[in-house]
This record gives sequence, C-alpha cells and structure tokens, in this order.
Amino acid sequence: MSRVDIVILGAVIVVMGCAATPKEEARPTAGLSRPERPVAEPRVHLVSLDARAPANTFGSELAARAAEIGVTGPTAFVWGDVSPVPPGARRVEIRAGSASLRGFLIPSAHEVDMGQLATGIHDVVMVGCDDRGLYGSHPSGPGRHRIELGATDPELRREARESFAFVSVMPGDLSDSVTSGQVVSLLHDLPTRVRYAVMALPS
Repeated sequence: MSRVDIVILGAVIVVMGCAATPKEEARPTAGLSRPERPVAEPRVHLVSLDARAPANTFGSELAARAAEIGVTGPTAFVWGDVSPVPPGARRVEIRAGSASLRGFLIPSAHEVDMGQLATGIHDVVMVGCDDRGLYGSHPSGPGRHRIELGATDPELRREARESFAFVSVMPGDLSDSVTSGQVVSLLHDLPTRVRYAVMALPS
C-alpha cells in the first residue's frame, strides 16, 4: 500500500468515525441570542468622467483615476463575468453622464494571464471602436467584423461564454465626435457577446 493510499484510507476512517458518532441534541441556551453581524459590502470606487469629452482621452483619464485610488504599475480594467476576482483588484464604477460601467482595476496586470480569469475560456476576440460602434477581429485571422451587441441566439450565447475580449480604444480609430459617454455605453453592453473584457490602460 502506497503512502498516498494510507493517507486516503486514514481520511476515510476519520470521516466514517465522525458520521458514526451520535450527535448530542442542541440544547436551548438561556438569554438572548447574539445578533448576526452584517456582511460588509466590498467598497466600490466611483470614477466620474466627463461624458462630453472626446473618447480618445478615455484610457488616459481612467489611468489617472486608477493612480488616485492607489492602483499602480501596469494596470488593466476588467469587466463582465470574472470569478474569482484577481488578487489586489479594486472594484470601480465608471460613470459618464447617464452611462455607467462596473468592473475591476487590476494592478501589475502584466503578471496576470488574462485568458484565465474565468473557467471554460477557449477563444479571444480583439475589440476596437470607431465612429459606428464596436468591431472585432481574431488574432490569427484577417479582417474585422461589426459586433452586434446582445446575444439572443443559443449558439451566440454559448460562444460568448467561451470567449473574452481584449479591448483597445485607440485615438486613431476615433474622431472627436465620439464621446466618452458613448464609449462607456458601448463597453457596458460588450459582455453580452463575450464572457468578460480586458482593457490595458496607458502607463
């Protein structure tokens, strides 16, 4: 019998022994019961941006706010279905006029394998933005396609659960007519087509 078998056998015996031990009936205690402690909600840092500002300043503005709340080094903004939350991540809510977007600022993002922030991820889409909205492309494929937000087809929903997005809001893709409020609204709906999204912030 190997050492591993002995350890497993010992664990089984302990569990069986606990199951065979008769439990004493719980006796009511005199006096008042202790009140349950309220569960503290995680702090969410509010990041307010000018909704009318040109969208090409979005990344730098968010990076400046990240530094203000103590997130330093290479930083990524991540939103969507991320579980568990990466170590050191700060919860934030970005507001730009009526548009809002909740996610996490992750410090030292170069040390995080972004494709492993959730289970079952098998694909990645590179997402950009222009005057007409969001577009996507595959790292190994030519061309790009327009992203229609809102996955209603069962196959699209399955694909969304298995994909994550690298988002780049590059100044060269955006005209001055596109505002930060419009970009925040578009990025808010992006997780309908991917499991979660990642945007590296300028250092």
